[in-house]
Amino acid sequence: MDRAEAQNQLRQIGTFYTTYRTEMGQTPAKLEDFLTYIQRDATREYQSLKSGYFTMNLVANPTGETALAYETTPYTDGTRLVLFGDGNSVRIVSAADFEAALKAK
Repeated sequence: MDRAEAQNQLRQIGTFYTTYRTEMGQTPAKLEDFLTYIQRDATREYQSLKSGYFTMNLVANPTGETALAYETTPYTDGTRLVLFGDGNSVRIVSAADFEAALKAK
């Protein structure tokens, strides 16, 4: 998948994640809960998460600095696309910044 498509899918995941939190009043407890929620309306994103192209980092109260979802495999230069906990921001981050975003609460 090219970066533009991956970025678009991560944004869609963020939109569905935000909607899930609003409708359910909480974050998904496990990936399967979120996959069930998006399966019908976000088939590409569902497949990308199910296949492992993207990984979700399900934390109780993510911040704008928390990696919420990201490309599982980094690019050859060590960067990867990351969706942050605000559900909107998708950025290309370095390996060091990615590690910091995984640890952010």
